[in-house]
Amino acid sequence: MKIVVTGATGYLGSRLCCALADAGHAVRAFSLRAAGGGDRDDGVLPASVEMAYGDVADAESLAVALDGCDAVFHVAAAVQAWLPDPSVFITINVGGLENVLTVARRTPTIKKIIYTSSYFAIGPTDGYVADERQENQRKTFCTEYEKSKFLADQIALQAAAEGMPITIVYPGFMYGPGRLTGGNLVSRILIERFNGRLPGYIGHGHDRESFCHVDGVVTGHVAAMEKGRTGERYLLTGENKSLVQIFDMAARITKTKAPKFHVPLWLLEIYGWISVLVSRITGKLPFISYPGVRVLKHQWAYSCEKAKRELGYNPRNLTEGLSETLLNTAQSGSRSPEPWCFVVKSRVRTHEDNSIAWFIEWLLSGGGGGMRVVVTGATGYLGGRLCAALAGAGHAVRAFARRSSDASGLPSSVELAYGDVTDEASLAAAFDGCDAVFHVAAAVEPWLPDPSVFTTVNVGGLKNVLEAAKRTPTVKKIIYTSSFFAIGPTDGYVADETQKHQEKTFCTEYEKSKVLADRIALQAAAEGVPITIVYPGVIYGPGKLTTGNLVSRILIERFNGRLPGYIGDGYDRESFCHVNDVVNGHIAALEKGRVGERYLLTGENLSFKHIFNMAANITNTKAPLFHVPLWLIEVYGWISVFVSHITGKLPFISYPTVHVLRHQWAYSCDKAKRELGYSPRNLTEGLSEMLLWLKDEKLIKF
Repeated sequence: MKIVVTGATGYLGSRLCCALADAGHAVRAFSLRAAGGGDRDDGVLPASVEMAYGDVADAESLAVALDGCDAVFHVAAAVQAWLPDPSVFITINVGGLENVLTVARRTPTIKKIIYTSSYFAIGPTDGYVADERQENQRKTFCTEYEKSKFLADQIALQAAAEGMPITIVYPGFMYGPGRLTGGNLVSRILIERFNGRLPGYIGHGHDRESFCHVDGVVTGHVAAMEKGRTGERYLLTGENKSLVQIFDMAARITKTKAPKFHVPLWLLEIYGWISVLVSRITGKLPFISYPGVRVLKHQWAYSCEKAKRELGYNPRNLTEGLSETLLNTAQSGSRSPEPWCFVVKSRVRTHEDNSIAWFIEWLLSGGGGGMRVVVTGATGYLGGRLCAALAGAGHAVRAFARRSSDASGLPSSVELAYGDVTDEASLAAAFDGCDAVFHVAAAVEPWLPDPSVFTTVNVGGLKNVLEAAKRTPTVKKIIYTSSFFAIGPTDGYVADETQKHQEKTFCTEYEKSKVLADRIALQAAAEGVPITIVYPGVIYGPGKLTTGNLVSRILIERFNGRLPGYIGDGYDRESFCHVNDVVNGHIAALEKGRVGERYLLTGENLSFKHIFNMAANITNTKAPLFHVPLWLIEVYGWISVFVSHITGKLPFISYPTVHVLRHQWAYSCDKAKRELGYSPRNLTEGLSEMLLWLKDEKLIKF
């Protein structure tokens, strides 16, 4: 075939040209002309490849390049995390694609277009693994590059809907031999690491990227041309790992020492801001910029099962690919002319070329540092994700949990301290030397055979935390996780933090215990204890299937046919909030929350009937056909409690749960938005993410 490749002298494009030429295709490389007027970009491309110079921003030069070709690989893009002129991303990544499509329509020989998008167009995957069905739902973007690829993806999908013969591929985080451009970031990071300019781990390992070898991505592109269906999306990704794991693998492969400390992301972000400022003065693009660090505050984990199944895509083992990358010694004049082998080079390091290390060491030695925080209930649904987020933000985290708890989900950087909130001495030992306490631990069940547990853990536990904190002079702030139940029901209206529970009747013993604990927390604040209280709503999202993750458990029952109808008649109203937003709200309360204040971390106020309908719309499945009346569910709840007394297994539905559903619990989070910068996500977006996660975990089918 006669094939044209845009971006042909870049990291991916150049290797794609070589592979297509080796496979016997007639290849035309479309590229910007080098500043010095040299041909073939210093030997990157083989002699058999025809050169066509132009710019994707120039439709006329594209028309000349596409003339007489059978297929187009549109690879060209502005890939940097930051550019001084952000309009370049729109001009090249969005306008460039529009020009390619326009010219292809006018070129009758063109039978297929392969468009190289990016995993950024799919969007972040905090806490789960996504596939091609996910669309980036974000209202904000980490980088202008992410935004431009998202917009371009919409154009490509629209073109496919209009009959254009386009197939879209989404490479992950590429690595491997080749040109040291912005697209070969892994090589560039490891060069900094092995030459001493990046002395520690990047962050605490909360990030997650889908690493794919460049040659595997090239093969995936060629397979997309040969086998890819028009209008389809294919993720060309690989193993989902953090950069901390990459550094450890690189150390094992090269038999060198792994870093001894973690460079917190907040510190790298400061360096990124400074680098951008310097760049505006010098005109030299920074290696680290603040938008690049924002990317690392999220996870980008994907499944390439569709590409494996339909294209025969076969990503190589990461250890094998990384070994090749580390050990390769490309010679000058080869297809990869830059000396990118990661060997510590003998060189005189000036203050300038070692600026990252110098800046980090300066701040860590006194210029700054994360807080030492302890989290109770650290292995629970909310507590575990809070620990990971705090560690990712650069804080030193101590996780307080019972010895019987499963701590396997916590990051390796988190220190474990075993004990029980009912044991003040174990709390005091855990608090020793800490600056702040997040008291998240609680007995959350709507019913327990021994109701005194709620008072012992939820009320007595808070008292013990307050006493231990008073005896620990380093503790400067306590964030207490209360519950919307402590605010009280809101039948027929929306409440805020000014509402106090009437305390006349309680639906559950849990509700009663949280009201009593709330009274203790407010009294402590009045006495001068530096406590801030947060009130999450009904939390949902990926994570441990504890009682705190009730929405996930209910939808598992629904999609597996064990909950065939709506729960009640839709009178109930709950304030649904995504677990990651609640985590961010907790951290914001630490940083910005006023002592003695109450902050509702809630979201959209809807009924479970709405949730069931939204889930049906998202998954294209049928909504329930009937309502299960609450009186019938309550009867079932009483029977379940009776059975529980015999079997010792806690019931999924108990009669106190039904008492909750007879009320409304609707709240406003405007105060948290205003004072903490709390930003709850759209429920459709969050629910879509959670349902995909449940499917990936094989807990539901649709």
